[in-house]
Amino acid sequence: KLKHTETQEKNPLPDKDVVKQEKVHQNLLEGVEHFDKATMKPT
Repeated sequence: KLKHTETQEKNPLPDKDVVKQEKVHQNLLEGVEHFDKATMKPT
C-alpha cells in the first residue's frame, strides 16, 4: 500500500507588488529604448 503524503507548492506565483514593480521597470526600459532623440533641444 502507498502512504499518504503532504504536497508542497514549489513554484508559487509572485505577489501583486512584485508584478507591479516588474511592470514599472519594464515600462521604464521601454521608454528609454524607444526615446526619440529628435525631440531633444540643445541647451
